[in-house]
Amino acid sequence: MKFEVVVIVPNFNGLRHLPECFNSLARQTHKNFKILLIDDCSSDESVFFIKNNFPGTEILSNEINSGFAVSINKAIDYSIKKFS
Repeated sequence: MKFEVVVIVPNFNGLRHLPECFNSLARQTHKNFKILLIDDCSSDESVFFIKNNFPGTEILSNEINSGFAVSINKAIDYSIKKFS
């Protein structure tokens, strides 16, 4: 499916921030968007939380902590291939 927007959410042990972020995204009036969480090898329950509370979210998980730039670039590449 084509989306007008892909919202990339970078995450590293950000569980305490995810509820506010994702609830805010859920309240948007523009609905033709996809959320892509790129997890940078978190050790908290971030991915579990998203899977259970926001099941429509696409999740990419790095096997090692690659850092912000590498993760964002990976998410952009993935988005272009999957959602264009």
